[in-house]
Amino acid sequence: MTKYSIFLIFVFLIGCAHFDRHEKIVLSAMYVTSAIDLYQTMRIVDDPDYFETNPLIGQDKEKAAMVIASHVIVAHVIAYCIPKKYRHTFLGFCFGYELKNVVHNYRIGVR
Repeated sequence: MTKYSIFLIFVFLIGCAHFDRHEKIVLSAMYVTSAIDLYQTMRIVDDPDYFETNPLIGQDKEKAAMVIASHVIVAHVIAYCIPKKYRHTFLGFCFGYELKNVVHNYRIGVR
């Protein structure tokens, strides 16, 4: 998991020159919620009382890290490539998706 965290920090630092202040804030929020989602997913995989419902992940920690890291990287690249007038909306949806996962996990008791 540490290697993915280091890689995501590297991608974030290298790829943010293109974004304005507001976009960097939303992108940072998406990174933080993705990290929380990854933490919660690892807890779900470890705890026999919970079951990971994402079929791409199943009960595999490595897949969880890959799926969540891939989502963040792909979202970052797409945000970089799309026109500026759509970027705020796209990043907002990406952040909202991750936030929804974190809130759902919290509500079912994963802390």
